[in-house]
Amino acid sequence: MGLFSMLFGPQERSRNAMRLPLIWYQNTVREPPSDYIVVDVETSGLDPCKADLLEIGAIRYREQQEVDRFQTYVKATGKIPPEASRINNIYWHTVAFAPDCNSTKSRFLKYIGSDTLVGYNIKFDLEFLQTRMQTEIENKSFDVLPFARRVFPGLERYRLDDLRAHLSIGGPSHNAIDDCIATAKVLQAGIRTPDGQLAMERSRAIQVREAEIASKNEADRKAKIISCYWDSMDESCYRCFVVRGGIQYESCFDNVEEILACIETACDQNGGHYYKTAAKKASAAILLCPAMQYEELATYWREQGYKVISPSDFLAYCGHPEILLKGKMDTLREQYVHSLD
Repeated sequence: MGLFSMLFGPQERSRNAMRLPLIWYQNTVREPPSDYIVVDVETSGLDPCKADLLEIGAIRYREQQEVDRFQTYVKATGKIPPEASRINNIYWHTVAFAPDCNSTKSRFLKYIGSDTLVGYNIKFDLEFLQTRMQTEIENKSFDVLPFARRVFPGLERYRLDDLRAHLSIGGPSHNAIDDCIATAKVLQAGIRTPDGQLAMERSRAIQVREAEIASKNEADRKAKIISCYWDSMDESCYRCFVVRGGIQYESCFDNVEEILACIETACDQNGGHYYKTAAKKASAAILLCPAMQYEELATYWREQGYKVISPSDFLAYCGHPEILLKGKMDTLREQYVHSLD
């Protein structure tokens, strides 16, 4: 590396930015969030396929309060046009030692996690981020520009600088972090308007509903996972044997022997037979085992040609559900469910 490069970085590119295929995905929400990350980018042009990302700024907010920030310059793959530098004050020497876009991608994606992204005309920011990083960003996104039109009607224009002037928001423009701050202030000022308050009420109602749906879907998923291990109970299951899972499971019951005796009695009374071990004439295996073993043992015994029955299903079918300490069974199942998360 020459002395010039050591002092000033690699020589400025003379070619245009690397051309990349457009990647565009947006998961838009209409109502303003209370927890979000404001994002802004500075670029070397307007076409994400032909221009470089030069700076990324992001600020995380929780309940409208700033929590932390992310900022980085990004090394350009091509020349930076003078007209772009005049707008964003970013020159070749500004980004000469910056990480490239590929190195920046993992840090940025880790920072945003699954948060809702907020921006002013956020379509522009998301197009650049996704295209230059060559990856889809599936986070929900909220655009402050149409929101500003809703809550601040009657303005002649709705550029971010126009809203700065209208709301007396100071600070320089076309700096990623400063534009993030201005965007957040426009959003928060809009929320304080009557229309903004209504929008926030709708947003909170949507969040509650989404949480309820997500909770129900998760509960259904876990119930399906648990139930899929058990076959339906019928008369053939009175020819059965019990797979005992050892002390870890049985220590949760004060009445293991009573459970086994009840199973044996029910088999005898219904023309079946309780086998002490697996037998060719048996039709079903009753799993009296730790919940963590359900999947493995259910798969194994089905492969051997047996139905797989839970002790609670068997005892309920034969009319003695009270014998099984159901709360303890639920506790064991819940331990297994938590292991699925």
